[in-house]
Amino acid sequence: MIYEITYQIRLWRLQQRQRKVERENDQQLSVLRRPPQDRDSIGEAESQALFDHQDFEGALDELQTDYIIHQIRRYHLAFPEAEDWEAKEPPFFYRRLKRASVVRLRGVIRLEQKERWEHWQRWLPVVTALTGLVGALVGLATVLK
Repeated sequence: MIYEITYQIRLWRLQQRQRKVERENDQQLSVLRRPPQDRDSIGEAESQALFDHQDFEGALDELQTDYIIHQIRRYHLAFPEAEDWEAKEPPFFYRRLKRASVVRLRGVIRLEQKERWEHWQRWLPVVTALTGLVGALVGLATVLK
């Protein structure tokens, strides 16, 4: 439970930083595109914006991969095979799963979560009945005293 909350916070922070950097890059490009235009500085700014975008996408994918690996370990599921991982590419070297593997593993995790919930769901009416019975007995004991 705590890991899920920290994952959501880390994801939110990373997305906030991504939006901030993209806004800054857009502002810089809009300033550079005003006359007089310098094509070299525009090209550098565009390449920096693309680099930042790829860096954030890699970081988001790695964060999602870490979360999926955490869930796989939590539910004692099969670890991803070697072909499920993307090759590390310079200059980022992020450790991440392929998109098809993410989809497949998320489906397996959902199925395991459903099976675990169904196990507890069978006992829910019994627990509810026992809670009601205990409440009725306490009420009866209170009335008789």
